[in-house]
Amino acid sequence: MADVEHNKKLWGEDYDWKGHGDEWSELWGGSDVQWYGSILPRIQQFLPAGNVLEIAPGFGRWTQWLRQLADDLVVVDLSEKCIEFCRKRFAGENHISYFVNDGTSLEMIRDQSLDFVFSYDSLVHAEVDVMREYVCQLAKKLAPNGVTFIHHSNIGVYKSRMTELLSKESDYGRAFSVTAENVREMVNREGLACLSQEIFNWGGELSTDCITVFSCNRSIWDRPCVTLTNDAFMEEAAKLKQISELYGKASFARSH
Repeated sequence: MADVEHNKKLWGEDYDWKGHGDEWSELWGGSDVQWYGSILPRIQQFLPAGNVLEIAPGFGRWTQWLRQLADDLVVVDLSEKCIEFCRKRFAGENHISYFVNDGTSLEMIRDQSLDFVFSYDSLVHAEVDVMREYVCQLAKKLAPNGVTFIHHSNIGVYKSRMTELLSKESDYGRAFSVTAENVREMVNREGLACLSQEIFNWGGELSTDCITVFSCNRSIWDRPCVTLTNDAFMEEAAKLKQISELYGKASFARSH
């Protein structure tokens, strides 16, 4: 189980961050291609926004674009190393606030203040207790029309067959206790409205991942939850990588 202390040590001490996190976007052809081709189309309805929170920014792979779409941006990470790097990377950006938390706390955020909450390719490593804490707090921190977009694990649906399945492909560090269903139950239990869940694979054939989008009940976004099992997620990544050879930042960098 990847508990808070494990993640704190992994991302704050053990991992070398030599690619500043961009190494995880290689399947898409680069972070810029992944942002504009995969992530932004999924969140563009909610941006730009006034007060934005990014949970677990790492070295700022997505912060570099979120900062352009927020009046005020708060970044929160359990790793002091990550927060210090972001602070230096975005020095001079007076609308960004930085906080090191204990892996679950959002006490530094004012109640009913957040217009958009974002976390991508980070909370996939968070176990169910951490997810529950964040959802519980976001129920208080979201503005009446605020929206949360969180990428988390779904590998827990394979728990009974984990040994068999992981002999064939990687778990990608996903939290074994988390599923799309139990996150949706958390959201509903807190009186929030689950707007959508996209369940998908990540590098292999198993549907190990999920993106859950939720808001306050009776917000302007409120609707019955729409669920999609997207078996073509990695095909989307492969197509974007192909296109990146023509237009991506990395393809031009190689010519210099």
